[in-house]
Formats: sequence, structure tokens, C-alpha cells
Amino acid sequence: MKSHDHAVSWWWLAAAGEDMKRRDFLKAVGGATAVGAGMMLMPSSIRHALAINASVATGTIDDVQHVVILMQENRSFDHYFGTLRGVRGLKDRFPIPTAAGKPVWHQWNGQREVLPFHLDGKTMNAALIASMPHTFSDAQAAWGQGRVSEWPKFKTDASMGYYTREEAPFQYALADAFTVCDAYHCSLHASTGPNRIMFWTGTNSDPGLRDQGVNCDERSSEPVNLRTCISGHMPDPGYAYNGSVFDWDTIPELLEAEGVSWKIYQDPNDNWQGLMHGCLASRGFREAQKGSPIYEKGMSLHTIENLRQDVMSNRLPAVSWILPPALKSEHPGAPSSAAQGGNFVEQILDALTANPETWSKTVFFLTFDENDGFFDHMPSPAVPSIASDGSPRGKDDHECLRHVLHG
Repeated sequence: MKSHDHAVSWWWLAAAGEDMKRRDFLKAVGGATAVGAGMMLMPSSIRHALAINASVATGTIDDVQHVVILMQENRSFDHYFGTLRGVRGLKDRFPIPTAAGKPVWHQWNGQREVLPFHLDGKTMNAALIASMPHTFSDAQAAWGQGRVSEWPKFKTDASMGYYTREEAPFQYALADAFTVCDAYHCSLHASTGPNRIMFWTGTNSDPGLRDQGVNCDERSSEPVNLRTCISGHMPDPGYAYNGSVFDWDTIPELLEAEGVSWKIYQDPNDNWQGLMHGCLASRGFREAQKGSPIYEKGMSLHTIENLRQDVMSNRLPAVSWILPPALKSEHPGAPSSAAQGGNFVEQILDALTANPETWSKTVFFLTFDENDGFFDHMPSPAVPSIASDGSPRGKDDHECLRHVLHG
């Protein structure tokens, strides 16, 4: 499910009706009776999803007819799944060292070390936790050019808190049932807007300038939450936008040009004032007129009930995005929670599995945009650093990483 944001977002992917291989394997190692008991303990929405076998007509990617993507808000992999067995989490046997030479768990807050600690739902209100710093400047500082040694110094000590199965039962049930991806990362060490623009367009900065070798600044890229921060009401009087418009195509526009069906399921008046909709930075969406494909499919109201209706009537698009309402987004301080987010995912699973034939040809991805401030111990991939004298540090950094990984 999640990505290692390093400052980031973890992404977990849930594959649509995963056929019988997982259950066959579990039966082989654990016994059919135990597996059956474990299945009964799972939420009904997950049991129903697992009971539908994947459609295998060709045994190739062509068997996938529908891709559905939900991006939630502001959680890290270690924060949610650090205690999950079988992942590279809090029991990682090969953690990178801090700048002081200790394992990466020994984080420095400027005065003392802070180790990961359990946000124990039995002794505290672990569900409704506060949001932490998660802007470009503090995220870049916490990343520390890949050293990841002073996370709580820039994100507060609360950044080292993690959940277990007790605090996030639905998320763990999903991870048990489907495929969870560790060592994933947010696209850039920054906040929601920049990462969602990357998510919806494939880039956060002007690709034309990039191709010329020109570095972008805030006029031609999105380092902070600006262009997706909207005001106004849909459909009337419509959105009012901030910042200059981006001219490169969004993924929905590319799909539309190729005749590939798509839709964004959302409440356009409950998407965190536009922050969760990265396409709103782009000209094609800002200038879309009522009645146009972009406006009708990408800026209008399409509820979870509409999703269910599309599934039942075999009208589910080839590509669908789902935007959660703020209180279901899992964003700390929303106040949202793992339980509220889990309930929202349950609604989506119930809608997608309402028609077994459709679900059997669907892949569902659940991911997060960035980490809000929660710690992830895995360093994210990065382009070569530039030293203070302007020289590239790629070779030095590569050699350092090689020694860390291979001794």
C-alpha cells in the first residue's frame, strides 16, 4: 500500500480478483482450516473481493480492462505498515546508517535521539492525531540529501509514531489479502499539491524547459501548494484559481485524445479546496467548458453510488480516479483517521465488486500522495546532488551508497 515517501507516500496496490494462487499457497503452508478461519475474520468487503476469481482469457495484461486509482492523504509506510510481517519495515535487518553512524532508527531532533514509538490506541487517542510540518522546505531538510538523519528535527518528535494492526485493522487486512508494496516513495519531498500535480500529469515542472536543460523555479513548477488551491463552487459560479497555468497535457487529456474512456469520481466541492485534484493547475481543466469531456468527466460530481451504477451497467471506464472527501482522506488533523479511510475504501470495494464480471477484469491501486511528516526509513531514489561549488556529486553519492549496500 504505501510508499516510502521519504517523505512520502507509500503506495499499496490492491490487485483485483487475484485468482486462487494466494489462497492455494496459504493452504499449503498453513492448512485449509486456519485459512478458512482467517478469511472469516476479514471484513466482508475484502472476503467478497477475494472470492471473485480474476478473468484469465489470455494470461497477459490484455485481461485487465479497468484500472481504478485512489490516492489518499498523508501517511507513510513505516507509520502504517512498519510492523507488518514480510515487508521492509521497522525490523529491517539492513537499515542505512545515520550521519552519526548509528542505524537509521536513531533520529536526531536537534537535542536528543528519538526512536520509533507505538501510537498505542489502548493508552491514547491514537486515531485522531495532529498533522505535522509537510511543506517543501521542511521535507527537503528532513530528507537531508538522502542522509535521513534528522527527521524529527524538522517534522517534530511525533513524526516517529507508528501504528500496529490494532490501530489500523482494515489497512492490515487489505495488506494481508492483496499485494502491499514497500520501498515506494512520493514523487518529490513536498506537500499535497506538488505531488498530485505529478500524479495527474507525470511531471511537476515544465517539460519543455527540462528538455532544454533549464532548471525550473516557482513560475514553471509547483514546489508548494498554490495552483490547486481553489475557491468558488461548482458548477456555479465555478472555480477561481491561483498562480499561473501549466500548459503541458494532463493524463486525462492524453487518454481523451486517444479515445480511452476515463472518469474522475469526486465531489468537486469537497476535495480539500482543490488540493487533491492535481489537474486543476493545467490549462485544459481550467478552461474546460460545461458540456466538454474534460468538464463533464473530470470536474463534475460523480459519487461512489455513481461508481456502483457504472460497474453494474458495465460502463466502468478503462481508467478511473477516485478523490476522497476530506473526512475520509486519512489526512491527520482533518480530522480524519485510518478507520474513516478504511470505511471509504470499503465503500469503493463494495461498489467495484457489485458486478463480479467487472471486478474480475479490474486492478485497483490504493496509494498516498505524501507522508505529512511521518518517518520512513528507506532513502528515496534521487538525481545527483549539486555541491556548493556547483559540481555534481553523483559519483561520490553513488560510491557512498554502494559501500552502504555492499560493504
